[in-house]
Amino acid sequence: MRKKGFFTDVDDCLVRGYIPKPSGRFEGGNTSFGFARAYLINDRKFSSQDWPYMKMMQDYENYGEGVDNASPTVGGQENAITLNTAFYCRHLEGRTVSEMEGAARRDMSSVPLFAGVEDALVKLARDGYDIWLLSAGADFLVKALRERLKSSLTKRELPDATVEFEATEIPDTDGTYSGRPPEEEKIMQDSMKRKRVSEIRKDRGYTHTLSVGDSEGDIGMLSECHSCFVFNPRKHPWKGSDPSWPVGYQIGQHPVFLDLVTLLMKS
Repeated sequence: MRKKGFFTDVDDCLVRGYIPKPSGRFEGGNTSFGFARAYLINDRKFSSQDWPYMKMMQDYENYGEGVDNASPTVGGQENAITLNTAFYCRHLEGRTVSEMEGAARRDMSSVPLFAGVEDALVKLARDGYDIWLLSAGADFLVKALRERLKSSLTKRELPDATVEFEATEIPDTDGTYSGRPPEEEKIMQDSMKRKRVSEIRKDRGYTHTLSVGDSEGDIGMLSECHSCFVFNPRKHPWKGSDPSWPVGYQIGQHPVFLDLVTLLMKS
């Protein structure tokens, strides 16, 4: 039997939105922000120096509008992700890995998935695909999602299904976050996704691979797979007009993830 792998982005692909995205208020204005930043706020207010970073990520989450103007050092999606990673690493300083993993695990049950995601993963697992989650997000968040999806497959009588993840590892010292950001090349964005998918394909001996992404940060991953699909792309001008997209990609607006995976498996 062929060895097969399915690679997918997480935010706006499996998860409907970002992991997760509550709203909050702090000095400088209102915005929305991911779990790590929301959890860290508690009763504290971010300082005025943090506002440009929060505004930058709000712009980025709104399909990249204004990202280049959000900070003089920002130059596109990869730089936005790098700055965002440094931002929440700084605020994680002193927190323990176990504390954040536990908080993420408790919260993950309420994170909304796109319709059909769990059915699609069942279909893939039954057909012999290993499932890989790739995300630039913090490792403790993606790990919690992986545990939720693995549990779902076990309940569907697929306890041996393979669900793995690759995410940005947040540096810690003896189980306590140091506040230091990871080296830029270790952040799980486009270039690192390409590298890891290539390595995984070789290590696992996959003879057929599928992938799903939604943004330019997924191009490397998509390019490394035999068949791929751009799912609800954020930047609509990319539709069919960007030569950097891999040959043979398909663009689609698929509210039911199962339909998308079924289409891919037939390609």
